[in-house]
Amino acid sequence: MLESAQISKMSMAERLQAMEQLWDALCRGGGEVSSPEWHEEVLARRKARANRGGVNPARWASADGVTGAERLFSK
Repeated sequence: MLESAQISKMSMAERLQAMEQLWDALCRGGGEVSSPEWHEEVLARRKARANRGGVNPARWASADGVTGAERLFSK
């Protein structure tokens, strides 16, 4: 297993490659991971609010970039 110190020493390309390998392994891996109970509660509240008309959803095309990724690559 990689330690945090080892990851810190990796180049951005190496980190991205490691992430790709992790995602591939997760996709192939068998076991299901169940969501925590609070996820269901949050989704229920959001659905209820949407049903009451309490949200104004934006279209995906108008989203302002990918949060996080832009910060990673703008350094």
